Amino acid sequence: MTIGKHDFENERNIQLENYQDHVSIRALNQALYTEIERDKTINYFADIVFQKLKETCQYSLMFVADLQVKLKQFNLEASYQ
Repeated sequence: MTIGKHDFENERNIQLENYQDHVSIRALNQALYTEIERDKTINYFADIVFQKLKETCQYSLMFVADLQVKLKQFNLEASYQ
């Protein structure tokens, strides 16, 4: 897992410029898994990170796959209304 700032641009309905930080989760030893197993494991751990960050109610979040498909979104401002 890596955490940092990003310089991604908006893409269709994915407004990446609204989110300053980037968390990336990937498999270090890709030889241990098939592509399907690797993707399933990465998505499982990414979902845990998303849920834990969401529980803090300190961040607006977007969970995307390959910066092209929005999987989940949490808007901090909307959670207080």
